[in-house]
Amino acid sequence: MSELKYRLLSGDDPQGRQKIYFCCHPEDFEVTFDLLCEDIFSRAENCAIYYEADPHGSFDREELLFQLGEMQLIVVPVTRRLLDEPSRAMELELPFAFGALTASDGKTRHIPVLPVLFGDDLKADFRATALFKDVQYLNRFAEDKTALSYDEKTSQIPDIRHRQRCGGGQDPVRIPGGHLPELPEKRPGSRARTDGEDPQGRTMPGCLDLV
Repeated sequence: MSELKYRLLSGDDPQGRQKIYFCCHPEDFEVTFDLLCEDIFSRAENCAIYYEADPHGSFDREELLFQLGEMQLIVVPVTRRLLDEPSRAMELELPFAFGALTASDGKTRHIPVLPVLFGDDLKADFRATALFKDVQYLNRFAEDKTALSYDEKTSQIPDIRHRQRCGGGQDPVRIPGGHLPELPEKRPGSRARTDGEDPQGRTMPGCLDLV
């Protein structure tokens, strides 16, 4: 049965670090995971990136939803496979993050989701997908030379702390437009360490601190 593993930039213990979950179409894992880990660690060093050790394997639905409920951010690479083919990400993980599915306690969660497009030709189909209708995204391989570069856009990742705590019934995920605050200068040479298994202690306080 599949289990969660994690990747750290430094050190060996994920305790006390902010939790980011990586999900994708299983056939996209090998070509997207390492790239996005490098991107994330260049902006947020004190985090642990969790992922399914065997995206093709069987899994415990309630255990997975419990783990997802503790994440501060979900990052998903958007590819043609993800949009066109069935996957656990599109059928379970992302609907749960958007509050469309309930956990075993009957409650819904609203977890910030950051889609990263792996192709400039995916924009129209991304917007046509009901699950992503009002969700902001980043385009890692934008062909528009007049647009901001990917590095410039990753310096404008949404203020997750504000969105998790916003009042007035606002959905902390589906907020189109608006100001996206800058992050610290990108740190060159970030390299991820070897991966580890998820420890028994699961509670990690705090929100993702990207500003």
